[in-house]
Amino acid sequence: MKDKILINYLRDTIEDLLDTIEKTKKECDSNESDKVAQGHLIGLVHALHVFYLQAKAFNFNPLDLGFKFDPEEYFSPRKHR
Repeated sequence: MKDKILINYLRDTIEDLLDTIEKTKKECDSNESDKVAQGHLIGLVHALHVFYLQAKAFNFNPLDLGFKFDPEEYFSPRKHR
């Protein structure tokens, strides 16, 4: 029973983080964005990355915890074409 509660807690937290990241991305894309909003986005993405790494370390499937995609590509450095 506690395992199910823990998984639901993690799923809700990750989904909230993802929603907040999307809202903050939209704010950063708007003309009213400032350095504070951009820093906030970086912090949120870093927190999400920590959740992802911990999920992998504890053998949880990130998709089962609310990730809508496997974010490994999202976190890895982008290559310029």
